[in-house]
Amino acid sequence: DNALPGSRLWSKVNPRTGTPTNSIWLCVTCSAILAAPAVVSTTAYLACTSIAVIGLYIAYVTPVLLRRLNPEFRQGAWSLGKWSALVGWIAVGWVAFIVVLFMLPPLKPITVNTFNYAPVAVAIVALFAWLSWITKGRKHFMRGTSEHVTKRVEEILEAEEPV
Repeated sequence: DNALPGSRLWSKVNPRTGTPTNSIWLCVTCSAILAAPAVVSTTAYLACTSIAVIGLYIAYVTPVLLRRLNPEFRQGAWSLGKWSALVGWIAVGWVAFIVVLFMLPPLKPITVNTFNYAPVAVAIVALFAWLSWITKGRKHFMRGTSEHVTKRVEEILEAEEPV
């Protein structure tokens, strides 16, 4: 989708391995840089762990929340049927609970060493995402139907032989 700066470099696929080697090394490097402080500090380790959990949970629940907020959403081939709404709202509630839990300080009294820096990091990432959307995202990404994606999937499925 070319949203990441340097997308032309990161999206190149290695012809020998068939994998996006550059983007894999980018992920490895960023992960190592972000995790490095955790080696020397318990506070940094707890913050890294909290940030990772919060980030993953938010990423997983965002499509569920958007689905629950959009009654015109067309269901795919697999769905929970009548349980879809209930399970979706339970998931959203659970993630809200977990996010709050992982943003709490791990120890009392709250000092520089016991403060949970996860809320600060999450706020920075959210601000960056919002600014990216305002400056480039809403012009670059289309809203509305994603029929081009659905058609491509249907073409692939039709081309495959049944097992």
